Amino acid sequence: MNKYFSKFRELLLIICLVSLSALTPARGQNCDFRLLPQEVTLSLAHTKYLELGPKAEADGNMLFFIRQKSPLFPGDYFRPPLGAEASSISDSDKAIVDSILHSYIKSFVVADHILSALNGYEYMIAQGTVRRREFHVSYACADTIYVVSGWIGKFISYYKAVPGSFRHNVNELQDEIVNLSNAYKIHKRRSFKRIDDEKNYLLEYIDKEDMIRVRNYLITGSNIFGISLTEGASICNLIEITKFIDPEVIP
Repeated sequence: MNKYFSKFRELLLIICLVSLSALTPARGQNCDFRLLPQEVTLSLAHTKYLELGPKAEADGNMLFFIRQKSPLFPGDYFRPPLGAEASSISDSDKAIVDSILHSYIKSFVVADHILSALNGYEYMIAQGTVRRREFHVSYACADTIYVVSGWIGKFISYYKAVPGSFRHNVNELQDEIVNLSNAYKIHKRRSFKRIDDEKNYLLEYIDKEDMIRVRNYLITGSNIFGISLTEGASICNLIEITKFIDPEVIP
């Protein structure tokens, strides 16, 4: 009798734990997201890993590491397009960004008021022959920095930057991405491009079939969207998940 009672008690305990876990919000779900200013001061340490070289042709109003002529390597979209003119974003464009973003990023890390606060930008490139329209917003929860940005009609990028100079291996990175994305597929380690040296590192995988790119590297800045994490330079581990809309801009 005691044996059966013990098993029943264990079963009851399991049911209770499962019920409690279902009522517990997902990690970050109740996070108090706050909007950040658009000013950012970063070093150039990571730009070579993004294949942004000083010899590349950039827009006349912007430095090479901000925006470039090449549609395959257009710039560092963690940064806003400093030098571009501010422009409005239509409700239809915001709705498209919202729909695509939520198709591959879990909703608990993107609050509705964040997307309604998208900053619009417009500028000419390629000697004034090509017009680009972009969007960018930066926000934070505690000391974790998030950015949603992109080139309208071409791609949407989602970034998460966590303080620290640590480096992920492929398995750790994929675990982090699965926690953020509801559309990512686990890939084999050898599928990843890896550069690892003393100054920085890069993990990158481009899924041309699903039109998604993931990247992981370190950024260093004295002022990252108004957040000074330490005295002097601050180092963050950054994860990027980009959803391409136009296959012509997939590197």
